[in-house]
Formats: sequence, C-alpha cells, structure tokens
Amino acid sequence: MGFECGQYLIEEWRKCCEHVEEPNDSEKLILSCGFQELLRKLVLEAQNNARRDGFSEVKPGHLEAALEDLLHI
Repeated sequence: MGFECGQYLIEEWRKCCEHVEEPNDSEKLILSCGFQELLRKLVLEAQNNARRDGFSEVKPGHLEAALEDLLHI
C-alpha cells in the first residue's frame, strides 16, 4: 500500500504545483508513511474529542476540531 499511496500523493501534488520532480521509491515510501501517520493522529484525536463529548462515534465536528488541533489553527 505504501507505494500506491505515495504515487497517489505525488499525482495530487502535481495537480497543484507545476514543477514536482519524480521521487524515487524510497522517497515515495517516506511520503506515504508520513501521510499515514498524519491520518492516524487525526483519527485518534477525533476519537478522543468524541469520547470527551460523550459520543461513541466520531462526528464531522470532531474531525474538524482534530484537524485544527493537528495544524495548530
């Protein structure tokens, strides 16, 4: 999954930026791992927010708050 995720991220990045060089496989894997770690932190923070608010499931507001916390907005 790592290489596929890394390739997807590169393709999306290219849609936003003109000059994105082709990364090697190691760089794609590092990019993918970093992205997956950010997602993991986002989901865990959203779960904590939901529990704090007395919910057993994560609501959109919990994800939004978790993203703001993660990005320090």
